[in-house]
Amino acid sequence: MVGKRKVGLIFRLFVVLIFLMGCKDSYQYGFLLYEKGEYIEALPYLEGACLTSSLKACMMTASVYARLEPNDMGRLKALKALEQACLYGESRACEIVVHTHQKKGDAILRWLDQGCQSGNPKLCFELGKAYVLGHFGSKESTLALKFFGKSCYGGNLGGCQAALEILKQDNPYSPEIAKFQSLKEKLEEK
Repeated sequence: MVGKRKVGLIFRLFVVLIFLMGCKDSYQYGFLLYEKGEYIEALPYLEGACLTSSLKACMMTASVYARLEPNDMGRLKALKALEQACLYGESRACEIVVHTHQKKGDAILRWLDQGCQSGNPKLCFELGKAYVLGHFGSKESTLALKFFGKSCYGGNLGGCQAALEILKQDNPYSPEIAKFQSLKEKLEEK
């Protein structure tokens, strides 16, 4: 019985491995079609690669939908591809997703957080601002400080200023004040 389970597991892993290898080829073939301007033909290959963690394929899929379907359905499909790219860590895609969801009035916490985790200081700043303003329930100065700090360390002057304001108000003797002040001054020199 145990032997059959091992064989079944090995078989499943082998199938997954072959599938993933095929997806890499799928991306390469889709990329070649995309480069030739054969967008319709490239789309299924790029979509398949996007679903298997190919960041570039997701960005290309969004581009194809934006080119081929300049209507609400095309924009929705492009947005879904950009959301996938954001989840894979593409901070530029996260910015576009956040901007699009803001225009529609949707809840954007997930995308702000994902963009911040991907290292986008602008989105960290926006996330901190949302917590200060209480957009996600009550006002959370501790969480706001965390995200303003990430923004500041990422090179966003506004993040440094906001972090300093919160610290001076909530904890005026914090040693963090000197760190944020120093970072702020360096950013102001640029």
